Amino acid sequence: MVVDDDVDLLHTFKDLLEPRGYTVDTADTGMRALEMSRTGAYDLAVVDVRLPDIEGIEVLRRMRSNSRNMKKIILTGYPNLENAIESITQGVDAYLLKPIEPAEFLKIIEGKLNDKEKEDAYIENAVRQRMRTAEAKSSKTGARRHHSTGVKK
Repeated sequence: MVVDDDVDLLHTFKDLLEPRGYTVDTADTGMRALEMSRTGAYDLAVVDVRLPDIEGIEVLRRMRSNSRNMKKIILTGYPNLENAIESITQGVDAYLLKPIEPAEFLKIIEGKLNDKEKEDAYIENAVRQRMRTAEAKSSKTGARRHHSTGVKK
């Protein structure tokens, strides 16, 4: 998802990403982005700091409840220390300055999505391992119960 009140920038990013196989939803307000995020989870969100209705960092904070593992990128034409610190505090994965070169933008997007794939795979493997461990413990407990039942007579 890309969120910015500059509609031309939204079209530019969409035109840059979609030919490379990415599905891109866009929103020109923070509230519209939040509405869209309620209907599905996003892998990545690029959000402008200054939106007409709500701060971009607040949009990312609220979206996190629907998309826990989403990569979060702040985009700003007005960098300042306060926004940078708040972005770090909120767990933003990248802080990009406008204007940004298309090649740099793509490199960052691809890198963050690659990071997400690795994190998702790690989580999936950890869950599988825990399920196997729980199943193994459960089958051992069942075998002990069965064995002890056979001994009593």
